[in-house]
Amino acid sequence: MEALIIVNWKYVSNDHNDLVYPEKDGELMETLLSEGGYLNTVVVQNEEDIKKVVTDLVDKQEKPLERFHFHYSGHGTHNATIRLDKHNYTRTLTGEEFETVYATKTDSVSYGDCMIGTSGKLYPVVELKRDLLKMKCSSWTVTLDMCR
Repeated sequence: MEALIIVNWKYVSNDHNDLVYPEKDGELMETLLSEGGYLNTVVVQNEEDIKKVVTDLVDKQEKPLERFHFHYSGHGTHNATIRLDKHNYTRTLTGEEFETVYATKTDSVSYGDCMIGTSGKLYPVVELKRDLLKMKCSSWTVTLDMCR
């Protein structure tokens, strides 16, 4: 059994205050998992790009696992905002009116519940699930402690 614990408490983004307890959360989670039989637990602190850490771990996996646990403590949000690229659009004449369709900015398509990296970069929980399901593993568990 293996685990990845990401704890963010020191934010460089002006949009998010520093947090007090994630560091302790990480220590407690590591102890809990170790006592529960997890032999290889990686702890990452104050990560700017959470998605990169997860996808790098998935890409480097060498052997199938019985169980994998992911834990996150830090800021989170429910994002419903998608930024549009005002310079990238199509216009189509539909009847007597034009329909304008704008492309989204690729770095802004983070929707739903999201973890927040220390620089403010969002990582949607739905993407986390999709990324973790790429692992060769019999079962996955996830705990999220997201301050909003």
